[in-house]
Amino acid sequence: MERWKRLIYYLLINVAVSACTILTVLFLWERFNPPQGLTPIPVAQLEMTATIPVEAGTPGDTPLQSTNALPLPSETPVATVAPGREGLETYEVQSGDTLGAIADAFGVTIDEIIAVNDLENPDVLDVGDIVFIPIPAEQTQATPESAEPTMTLAPPTPGALITSTPLPPGFDPQVEIVTVIATGNLSDERVVLRLNGEGPLALRDWRLEDEDGNLYVFPELTLFKDGAVTVYTKAGTNNVVELFWGLSEAVWAAGETVSLLDPQGVIQATFTVP
Repeated sequence: MERWKRLIYYLLINVAVSACTILTVLFLWERFNPPQGLTPIPVAQLEMTATIPVEAGTPGDTPLQSTNALPLPSETPVATVAPGREGLETYEVQSGDTLGAIADAFGVTIDEIIAVNDLENPDVLDVGDIVFIPIPAEQTQATPESAEPTMTLAPPTPGALITSTPLPPGFDPQVEIVTVIATGNLSDERVVLRLNGEGPLALRDWRLEDEDGNLYVFPELTLFKDGAVTVYTKAGTNNVVELFWGLSEAVWAAGETVSLLDPQGVIQATFTVP
């Protein structure tokens, strides 16, 4: 009996040693002979994949999954190609953005953006929202460097020749001078305009005038329905919702009439400063 116990003991030891040997051989074979066509990827080269859920009211009809970093906030809107969605780019909404301004910046229409994002309320945009932008046909063959759309607000040139296209016959822009704020205070003095009509309305070479002959000429800028823009008297950097006249002293005073003229010199709106 003692002999059989000894044989079983030796047999179990032999099985354990054989199993360890086989596992060691397999491990070394896998390590030094990777499958053909596969190259080990260093951990440092792996990209992190982030999934951004789409909530109610957020542009986009499906969760966005991308290994590309989202663009950092900047003074000019920059889009990146949307992975897995041919013909679309993505843009991260910045502070002060409107759907009309984004559409104008990338050379598309509001309807096109609404269509690809399935937006229920296009007037609701939150900072950080991801908006899909359809790539215009003329840009589909461009290189990645030249395909990044940017928007630049060109400063008005004093005394420049007005070459804007006249308003179509019968077209009523329905633009309104909403208010004049902080009259006499250069640091805060500003005029607020709003488009109440359907739009879009190109404001290039439109003018703001006071009763003393002071004149502000609008740069390249387009307003869409219910879109607004503020014109500050002081100097500053233009963006899609704020323009800066660049004067060294305030121009508006109580009782004065503010006039908004189109490029042909026709008064489209007036406002009397209270």
